[in-house]
Amino acid sequence: MRHNLLLLPICWATAFASVAQSPASEFVEGKVTKFSTRGHSKAKGAVFTLKYPNSWAAKEGERTNIVQKFISESGKGLEHIIIVTKSLPSDLSFSEADQKAFLSPEALKETIPDDAKFIRATPTKIEGSPAGILEYSVRADRAGIEIDMHIVSLIFFQAHTMVQIQFQVAGVPSKASDLADRVAAFRPLFQLVMNSVVFDDKWK
Repeated sequence: MRHNLLLLPICWATAFASVAQSPASEFVEGKVTKFSTRGHSKAKGAVFTLKYPNSWAAKEGERTNIVQKFISESGKGLEHIIIVTKSLPSDLSFSEADQKAFLSPEALKETIPDDAKFIRATPTKIEGSPAGILEYSVRADRAGIEIDMHIVSLIFFQAHTMVQIQFQVAGVPSKASDLADRVAAFRPLFQLVMNSVVFDDKWK
């Protein structure tokens, strides 16, 4: 199963802007907004909530499988959180063992784009259910401008829906060290957002 890289519009005016000293501080201080997929037409039956910083802008996804996207700097930044869903065949038997097999590091590595650079894949759990974290980088061309994307995806399943929560940091190839520094700076925030995921109906 291979998933297409989601390329988002980039505000190049902020390409060289410095990030806040601690992107996670707003989250730690409780300045967050909760988003729920309940009732969303693109959620495909997946029901969960997550929290994101108040200063990030929430926008509806234009594409079929994008439930919602959140963009730093009130929608002007180069950091994105994207909720992506994909329906599995309704007649497919997908046990917990099957989920663990799909979410193994070896299997996740096979899902990245052909031209991407694999960084790591790690099995984990969300709300006691199997999950995986996939990390890779890729260079892409958009409107004649090359961009580097560093992507960390939290992947899990709800019934017959695969969910990816993608954390993306974008930059220009000439500023590779800047991109690496920003990825390191935003990683704690991304981990906090992952840990905020709650399966609303699991414990009812």
